[in-house]
Amino acid sequence: MSQATMSPPARQLRLLAVFDGRQWASICRDLDIASAGRTADEALDTLEAAVRDALAYERESGVSAGAPVSDEDIAGFLDTAHAQQPPAARLIFV
Repeated sequence: MSQATMSPPARQLRLLAVFDGRQWASICRDLDIASAGRTADEALDTLEAAVRDALAYERESGVSAGAPVSDEDIAGFLDTAHAQQPPAARLIFV
């Protein structure tokens, strides 16, 4: 297979969702893109769509899709979680 037809290796991105008492908030730690939803799955689904859109825009325009979130900021995000609902996570490959 030639270099021109080979696709780049898949990039692994981490998505995390927490329930903040009113809704599920989600964040892509690798790109600092966030979303929300009524359920953990909805929050992660809308976040995954936003991440894929941002990466498509990055490929088309050359503008960076985002930058990693610091450990301190992730700790603050996790502090918003209510103990009754454990965090939800998803890995995606793009």
